[in-house]
Amino acid sequence: MHRVIVAGGTGKTGQAVCRFLCKQAHVEVVGVLARKHVGTSIRQQIPDLEQDAPIYGSFEDAVSCRPTVWVDFTPPEVARINFPYCVMKGIHPIIGTTGFESSDVEVFMRLCSDHELGGVLIPNFSLGALMLFQAARLAAQVFSDAVILDMYPPQKKEAPSGTTKHLLAELQKLPLYCNQEITTHSLRIDGAIPHQQIKFGGEGETVTMQHDVSDRMCFGAGVLKAIERVGTYKRLVTDLADLI
Repeated sequence: MHRVIVAGGTGKTGQAVCRFLCKQAHVEVVGVLARKHVGTSIRQQIPDLEQDAPIYGSFEDAVSCRPTVWVDFTPPEVARINFPYCVMKGIHPIIGTTGFESSDVEVFMRLCSDHELGGVLIPNFSLGALMLFQAARLAAQVFSDAVILDMYPPQKKEAPSGTTKHLLAELQKLPLYCNQEITTHSLRIDGAIPHQQIKFGGEGETVTMQHDVSDRMCFGAGVLKAIERVGTYKRLVTDLADLI
């Protein structure tokens, strides 16, 4: 049984992940860390959950329920603090937060390596996004021109998105793009659903790949894979494909 804390579990993505995890027989959500509704329970905030757990207001209170895994969808300034706390206590951190600096990622990698503890840092846990990444890697071996577009509601302040940044980093590892700047466009508009697109161009043709999120529950499957596999690693995992 995996004992899980969901940090940011009262936010939009956190609630969706809680709903998904609470349906899994081999996962026990033992607590939620949040700024609001402290002292109540997650079922009071999300009706019809199959499990219930207390909502804590501090890291110290949350770890009192002895979690083995810490799933984090808090803002980067909070997750940046939670990560080392988890590692120091031997709790596997699984971070879906975006907006970290490269120096933060280096620190996370070193912490996991030094403590020989598996951790996960992935900007998009949806399996559809994983398929987009894999298809884009294949197309990038053939087409030498690419443009990336992301579109979100205005509440998404990070631009470009964490998914776009990750996609850029992956493409720039490939021969056709290692010395090439890839154009990105970020749109923030009312009514938009999370949308990620990459377009490749060649002589007389273009190829368009896109991924749309209509329900944040889609992140749950990837988070579950991370929970199940993180204990088999002694390093930081940054590619969802390593967990599938």
